[in-house]
Amino acid sequence: MVLLPWRIAEGRRKDRIPFGPRTGMCRRSPSQPDWAKHGKAAPFKPNDQMLNILPMVVMHFPGTGIQDNLADKAKKIGIPV
Repeated sequence: MVLLPWRIAEGRRKDRIPFGPRTGMCRRSPSQPDWAKHGKAAPFKPNDQMLNILPMVVMHFPGTGIQDNLADKAKKIGIPV
């Protein structure tokens, strides 16, 4: 299993980032939005990077349009959601 969180030091993801190294089950490949380079599209770019590795499955927890966009793109390229 591979855990692919955004690289954010605060907020809800802070407790999830240590999960992989702590359990030994997962490794993580952090990604971070580049606001200077991508502007308003920045939150969507890390999702595109995650999908570029062609994961076997994507877990979708609805909440915002960013997560919904990730699920839609995964379905479009044939990744089970």
